[in-house]
Amino acid sequence: MLIFWYCIYCVVHFDRVAAVQESISYCSYYSPRTPASVASHLKAAVPGFYPKTPASKLKKKLGLLLAPALELNLLVKYTPKDKIWPRAREMVAKSAKARSEVLPRNLSELYQTNFLYLAPDPSLPVISLPRPDLELNFELCALMHRFKKPKNYTWEMLNLLLCAANKKQRDDLRIHLYILPFDYDEIELLEQVLEFGFAFAGLRFPFKPDTSEAKGFLGRLALGK
Repeated sequence: MLIFWYCIYCVVHFDRVAAVQESISYCSYYSPRTPASVASHLKAAVPGFYPKTPASKLKKKLGLLLAPALELNLLVKYTPKDKIWPRAREMVAKSAKARSEVLPRNLSELYQTNFLYLAPDPSLPVISLPRPDLELNFELCALMHRFKKPKNYTWEMLNLLLCAANKKQRDDLRIHLYILPFDYDEIELLEQVLEFGFAFAGLRFPFKPDTSEAKGFLGRLALGK
C-alpha cells in the first residue's frame, strides 16, 4: 500500500490517497494529461474533490496533491524547459482534437505515469521507483498502450530491468527481442528499455531477477498486442 504524508494542518474534505491513486491511473495513458484534465477527472471520480471550484482553477492544489507521487517517481512531470516538451504538447493537442476538446492555453506542465507503473495496483508494496529519462518515459507510455498489460506488470517490468542490469543477460534479452513478433520500432524502443537497466545496477529488490521470466514477459507482451 502506498503511503503519502500530508500537512496535518490541512482540512481534508476528500480521500487524498484515493485521489492520488486515481490521478496515477488517469495519467497512465499514451498521451500526457493537463492539470485541468486531471482535476476535471478527479472532480467526477473522487467525492468531495473541490466541488465548487472549476477544474481550470485547481492547478496549484493539484500540484500539492501530486507532489508525493512525483517525489516517489510514480508520476513524471513535463515542463517547457524539458527537451521532450514540444512533442508532449503536440501529442496532447492531437489527443484533445480527437476528442473534440479545446486545449487549454498557457500550458506550463503535463503529467504522465512512470512507464514502470502503467498498471497501477495499490496492493503492490511499491515505495518508490527509479526516475526514467523523460523522453524514454514519453515513448514507452505510447508504446505500452498498444499492449495488454498483466496486473503484476510493474514487478514484471522491474524483473526485466534488473536482469538487464547485467550485460550478459541484457545482450541475451536483446537477441530474444528479434525472435518475437515485434515490429522494428517496437524493438528499437524495447532495446532502450533494456539500456535503462544500467540504472538498476546498484538497486536491491526483495526478489532474485529471473531471465526466463523476463523473456516470458516480453513474449506475453508481443502476443497481447
